[in-house]
Amino acid sequence: MRKKNHENFIAKLMMTKDIIDAAELEKHIRNVVGYDKSLLEKEYFRINELIENQYEKYGIINEGDNIEAFRRGYYALNKLSVTLDDIRNKINSLGYEKESGIGIRIQQDWNYAVHLLIDLLYLENINLHNYSCLLKDCLKRTGNSPMYSCYSEDQLKLVYEYLCSESLFCNRDEFSNFFKIFKSEASDVTHKIKVNTSRTGAKALLRVAVEELTKQFSASLVNLFFADKDGGDLKIASHHRATAYDDYRRKIARILSLE
Repeated sequence: MRKKNHENFIAKLMMTKDIIDAAELEKHIRNVVGYDKSLLEKEYFRINELIENQYEKYGIINEGDNIEAFRRGYYALNKLSVTLDDIRNKINSLGYEKESGIGIRIQQDWNYAVHLLIDLLYLENINLHNYSCLLKDCLKRTGNSPMYSCYSEDQLKLVYEYLCSESLFCNRDEFSNFFKIFKSEASDVTHKIKVNTSRTGAKALLRVAVEELTKQFSASLVNLFFADKDGGDLKIASHHRATAYDDYRRKIARILSLE
């Protein structure tokens, strides 16, 4: 994860009053966070901690107070650092669409300070909330099946040497990372292997190799462990398929059949 860019992005989510487009949030997840399950979970928990911390700044009532209020039938509003009018003024300064879900909720809560404060906190942190929802959605979609291969180290090395002979990789000394990707469930791989994208059909050849080694193909996982020649996102897609797919497949199959 690119730490400086990431921290600047989080600061932007927290400080801007404008609603950031979902496409920009998704782009950040794709290019900076990545689609690895552990990274997504880490980011998801961190963002929700930030939201909880943001919710504390007005002295919001805690769970114990909620239980006591339920018993008595009212909240002890002196525990809040803002009045009902303060909350209304802050909400009006932020603006909201009255016909939206949050707009309808605000109108229903308009005379109830505690409930309206929660609405204000949601409005103030709407970008964090939206980002959290997208992270949660990504977690649901990411089964994160490892790019695990049943082949031996010797067989993987032969395939790696073949891919190097086809000028697929920028560095010929990456086998240890290549081996980890396919034999260690990729859990300890922090370094992306650079693919020689100046070579025609490089992405397609990589797809063929992954399919043959794993008997499956996941574009998101390939992008997670491989990069372009400059170290950037490879942006491989599920439709990338070599014109000479069958020739490549037969060649790799022959290599894997060697004892």
